[in-house]
Amino acid sequence: MAVTGTVNGVGVHRPLLDLPKSQIYDFAHTFGVPYFKDTTPSWSTRGKLRRLLWPLLSDMYGEGFSAHLSHLAWESDAARQLVYRAV
Repeated sequence: MAVTGTVNGVGVHRPLLDLPKSQIYDFAHTFGVPYFKDTTPSWSTRGKLRRLLWPLLSDMYGEGFSAHLSHLAWESDAARQLVYRAV
């Protein structure tokens, strides 16, 4: 998932995507911002990735790995767009 993108023709910006969830929760609690808890089922592929793979990658590569993955996703999407325009 990229920080900016288009969904069904609508521009979407996800400014908090690179922040750790704990930091977002802390901010929400401090300033009384309402939020929904993640309801992803633990048995789903996404749930397993979030519960098992993400902590493992964080342990292996440190907290900053998600920012690098986000940047890689952005670069990959930019390359895809270049190829799409050229073809």
